[in-house]
Amino acid sequence: MTQLTDEPRSVAFVDVSVVPMDRPQILPHHDVLVDDGRIVALQPTGALAAPAGLLRVDGQGKYLLPGLADMHVHFPEGAFDLLFLAHGVTTVRNMWGRPETVVRRAAIAEGRLRSPHLFTCGPIVDGTPPVWPGSVVVETAEAAERVVAEHVATGYDFLKIYDNLSPLVYDTLLGAAHQQSLRVVGHVPCRVPLQQALAAGQASLEHLYGYFEAAQANDSPLQGQPPSRAPRRMWIRTSCVRSRRQRQRPAFGTVQRWS
Repeated sequence: MTQLTDEPRSVAFVDVSVVPMDRPQILPHHDVLVDDGRIVALQPTGALAAPAGLLRVDGQGKYLLPGLADMHVHFPEGAFDLLFLAHGVTTVRNMWGRPETVVRRAAIAEGRLRSPHLFTCGPIVDGTPPVWPGSVVVETAEAAERVVAEHVATGYDFLKIYDNLSPLVYDTLLGAAHQQSLRVVGHVPCRVPLQQALAAGQASLEHLYGYFEAAQANDSPLQGQPPSRAPRRMWIRTSCVRSRRQRQRPAFGTVQRWS
């Protein structure tokens, strides 16, 4: 993979309408200077002293906004790099990765691959039975500590947990990850109450899992039932997940069991 050298290091967008994203307004007739991939100046048109020799882009009649971030992607390697960029997505948060994904992240950061900036976890960390083939199944506290150490050694940006972890393994994963400054994201496991997940410092709760059960009134007929029996989880697991598992089984490989 060779270095991409056809992209200018400095670009000036001239007389463009800027959507700043930090206030509810548009800034018409502005110049924006980008140097080495960073926005370094924003001024009304004519007020910016741009260096000579840089690429100038006429922004009349056009809009400019900061790069977008897709915060939940299952990133098929090589399939959508340019499609993301063409739609203004300059950062993606990949929610299922492998060691090869870390290599890919380095190639992007070094400019050897044209793709959005990539942040990635490793394989999903689940309990017994795992929802997805290819998951890392963790059944003991000792195994949880080893899995965290392996994630750190591989260089993943965060660790993703899933539905069937036990409360003991969940707490051990969160504790070990915090000691290593590794963020834990993902689902709220079915046997872990929402308040426990919030108190434990889980960095993100994907799809608002856990909130459905926590929102039930004290006299709700769903109170006291296993979370997987709630209508939202039941539909996801018996319908959506089953069909996706059959379709994607070859992509993820076999289950890794840690005990």
